[in-house]
Amino acid sequence: MSFVEINGIKKNFGTGDSRVEVLKGIDFEIEKGEMCVLLGPSGSGKSTLLNIIGAILLPSSTRL
Repeated sequence: MSFVEINGIKKNFGTGDSRVEVLKGIDFEIEKGEMCVLLGPSGSGKSTLLNIIGAILLPSSTRL
C-alpha cells in the first residue's frame, strides 16, 4: 500500500486564450519510508503539485 498515490492530476490556471496547463496528468507513488526529490525548472509546477498534495489547492481534474 502506497503512502502517497497520485493519479492523473491536472491543473490549469486562467480561462480561454490565457489558460495555462501547469500539470498534465501526473502519476506517481511514494511508499512509506521512501525518500523522493521533486526537481524541475522554474515554472514547471513543483509548488503547484505540492500545494495540491497538501490540500491547499484543488486539482482541475484527476483520475480515481
